[in-house]
Amino acid sequence: MPDLSVPGAGRLRALDAVAADTRSLLRRASKVQRQTADLGDPLVTEQGQELVVIAQRLLESLEERRRDERLLARQQIRGANRDTEQP
Repeated sequence: MPDLSVPGAGRLRALDAVAADTRSLLRRASKVQRQTADLGDPLVTEQGQELVVIAQRLLESLEERRRDERLLARQQIRGANRDTEQP
């Protein structure tokens, strides 16, 4: 289980893992959506569609968070490099 509470590179690795899990979940949700549509029950079909939409929104949120974390990490590295370059 990825630990999102750790700072720095550990958090980035955890976010990568959670995003990968969510991509897998989205693929499975899409498969479930197709299968539930085959049942012909409008309520179940709608729930299958909602499952895909929720998984997509979660993945988008995680991808945005990963971008933010990577940007923060780059800024911290640049700041550390500037500190070591000064006499």
